[in-house]
Amino acid sequence: RDLKEEFGEVKYECLIESALSLDGGICLNGDLGKISDTNKAPSATPVLVDQFSKRSKGKEYGVDVTFPIHNHSSQDGQYKEAYTEFIEGCKELYDSDPNVCTQSEIDRFDMNKNQPPVMQNYTTIGFQKTKAPSDLMILLNTFFRENINAIHDPQNIEKWHPGDTHINHWKASTKMIHVENPNQKGGGMVLKNKIWDAARDMLQTWIQAENPAKINLQPASLYGIRVYGKGAVLAPHVDRLPLVTSAIINVAQDLDG
Repeated sequence: RDLKEEFGEVKYECLIESALSLDGGICLNGDLGKISDTNKAPSATPVLVDQFSKRSKGKEYGVDVTFPIHNHSSQDGQYKEAYTEFIEGCKELYDSDPNVCTQSEIDRFDMNKNQPPVMQNYTTIGFQKTKAPSDLMILLNTFFRENINAIHDPQNIEKWHPGDTHINHWKASTKMIHVENPNQKGGGMVLKNKIWDAARDMLQTWIQAENPAKINLQPASLYGIRVYGKGAVLAPHVDRLPLVTSAIINVAQDLDG
């Protein structure tokens, strides 16, 4: 679906503002029924029109502009240089078979293009930025604080398949502190189930709002706390089935570290 074509520019920008939990202002908190169908805002221009629409005309934002999503043939300038460094770093690590990097990118592009059209949409815009429930954050913060030294344990460095380009592990390795690991303080299935229970209601409420039929979410995957280091790049991708609805929670960050 082309949401900008379907709703018009103003309603589209208002949907984005609502999903980002920005002050609704003239966008009336995402209430599209109160916005004029003439594609003119009630009293002013939506906040993000100036930020995003004008930039997109200058090729600063969009599919395959800042980073390849569907293919890698349309980039130029600084973004092309960044991607070249990204993919060449992979090929350098796997110099005995650099084609594994190319194939990984082909697979990522294929998933990004072909999986979304066969999925059922449960929400109009597809994402929502919000605050996590306090009880969930208490669980995660406590676990992270009690196991923060595990970041430096070599056993917690994530292992990636040869040529995997979802993250530039050849430059910035990631660490994973699994919540179900009984060797971690407070870790285990009890904690994992508590985290799932605390997050489920938030996800359920989000997708249920636009669906009259009752939806019952079932757990499919919950890893733990992943730590990204300086210079880490997570390539745009879609999750494999059956991961239909998901949440990313920012537990902690150190921008100067």
